[in-house]
Amino acid sequence: MTDIVFSFDTEDFTSSESADAIYTEAEILRKAGIRGCFCMVGLLCEQLVKWNRTDVIEALSHHEIDLHSYGHSLHPTINEYTDTEDFNRAYERVFANETKAAKLIRDVFKTDKIYAAVPPGNNKSYAAMYAYHKMGIPIYADTFCAAKDGQGTYYCNEFHMDYNFEMESMFFKCGEEDIVKTLDKLAEKKRVVAFTHPHISLYSKHWDEVNYFKKNIYPFGQWQECPKRTKEETENFYKNMQLFAKLVKEDGRFRIVTYKDIYNQLL
Repeated sequence: MTDIVFSFDTEDFTSSESADAIYTEAEILRKAGIRGCFCMVGLLCEQLVKWNRTDVIEALSHHEIDLHSYGHSLHPTINEYTDTEDFNRAYERVFANETKAAKLIRDVFKTDKIYAAVPPGNNKSYAAMYAYHKMGIPIYADTFCAAKDGQGTYYCNEFHMDYNFEMESMFFKCGEEDIVKTLDKLAEKKRVVAFTHPHISLYSKHWDEVNYFKKNIYPFGQWQECPKRTKEETENFYKNMQLFAKLVKEDGRFRIVTYKDIYNQLL
């Protein structure tokens, strides 16, 4: 049987409208009877409170909340400020920043433990891996340490898992037959992390590509909106996410799990 995690890189702290997508996707899973893993950026937690998005916070209460770094693409990024020969300096700085993010998650979502840390983009720092271990976070997802059939592997005191199915790669333009073929391929793996970025269901570019490409392009809070998708594209994405969730749940080859469940398997 294949374990499958529904994992969401929940990161866009520049747009309250992106929060609508978080709400919609959280509710799609809840209505399907699925508990997903929403990996939160610390600054987004702050913004949800500032935007008074209690609806989003409540919708996420059904799901597991994990960590997607403090500031994601806000410069200096994790890789930028840990790019030093002084390991202790890098480790201490990432530990301080990521501990701050974890506190925001705990304060906003009233969660007692975080089971997974997901690095933003290519920000995969070994100093951060050791910091997450010290923070008591046992799983590191979206890793460069790919293991056969998605089974996962241990590295730098963390259990590393592949991101191995990107929902947005097909949900804008696909049908049931395409999803069925994809499930056949995924069923060959031991573990699958099916992932997406909620904001990308609404926008054709990532928020950080517009606002944080190589530098902090605009002052904090004075962000530019990304180009929007058509209503048809967004509706197709949500329709196919619903269908994917339904088919996975009905397919006896899959067991839907969270990062916490994976951790409990490893004990």
